[in-house]
Amino acid sequence: MSKTPVRIPKPSGSLLAAIPPPPCDLCGHKVKPDDAGLFPTRCNDCVELIKDWVTAPSWKYLVEMNREFVIGASSITPYSIYPIFNDVAMRPGILRLHDYGFIVTDAQPGYAKIGQDQGKWFEIKERAFMRCVLPTYHPWIQKGRVDLLLGVLGIQDDLELIVYAEYAEYEEGGNETDYRYARPKNEINLQTGSKLEFFYSSVGRKPNPGRTDFKYRMPTKNNRTLSKYRIADSEESLKWVLWKRCTGHPGLPVVTERDIPPRSTGRRAFGREFDVAVGLRPVIVTIVSRDWPPLGVDLPVVVEDCCRKAGLKPVFGTKTGDKTDEDPDLPALVQGLSLKGKEKVDDVKAGPSEEAPEDGGPS
Repeated sequence: MSKTPVRIPKPSGSLLAAIPPPPCDLCGHKVKPDDAGLFPTRCNDCVELIKDWVTAPSWKYLVEMNREFVIGASSITPYSIYPIFNDVAMRPGILRLHDYGFIVTDAQPGYAKIGQDQGKWFEIKERAFMRCVLPTYHPWIQKGRVDLLLGVLGIQDDLELIVYAEYAEYEEGGNETDYRYARPKNEINLQTGSKLEFFYSSVGRKPNPGRTDFKYRMPTKNNRTLSKYRIADSEESLKWVLWKRCTGHPGLPVVTERDIPPRSTGRRAFGREFDVAVGLRPVIVTIVSRDWPPLGVDLPVVVEDCCRKAGLKPVFGTKTGDKTDEDPDLPALVQGLSLKGKEKVDDVKAGPSEEAPEDGGPS
């Protein structure tokens, strides 16, 4: 037998040219030959769209681009490469929250279903949750009112709340009676620094230890779970089967300060840093229904109601963005609320200016 090696012919230039380019890694459409630059696997349309986000001149510009994504007019964003707001019934409430300056980056409504598949009965339940971003140093939004909003959300018995800052690294936190609290490492002076940069989580808390009914004296055991299921041979026997977490659902990515990736400042909310967000010091807020359907809540409606109680105004809903220099007194219902302990806050009516920010965050 001949031991002469067999030569494998190299592909010719015409053969290489016949190999189709990979699809765009964002939209999946074909990448044209003239799409060149830093992203050889991305079409020019997607490159320009992402560039619009990164170089946005204002927070209102970001709000408007996210509205387009929510309603499906835009196909991608830096934080998601596929549509995630498929629940049409939830869209109006999410869009109204954008009027208050929120940018909602993820949401799901409460969901429950019992059915039969391949001779087995199944039951699925999903808790409602919503993750959004809100600036704390914006001239149209007073920091004191952002603090009040978080305080109002924090005392809702039927909600779990997670709040942390985009630009803060955190020390090891501690468990209080009804929440987890962590201080920022880059805290210089608590008297002049923003306490809105503190980490707060009420996941698994006792929602209201003062209540006498059993439900509101016990902590939840849901932890990160947002979706669960169970399977049985009959519909009647479903109620005797233990629930299992849906492994295909990621659940809550951040429950404690240890879940925040180190050195991730600037990329937590949107996956990459935006120039306009650096000076606005946004906070990332996750709101979760404490209960499973059918006892869950309509989160956009609840959050919008809390915005009104805290005195926030839908100034981002106008085309021109009306100024809010003349600020009315804070509603008496929420005066003095803050996240930590819900104690009184001094001078809460005096909304700090952007030039000389005061405390006004959770103490």
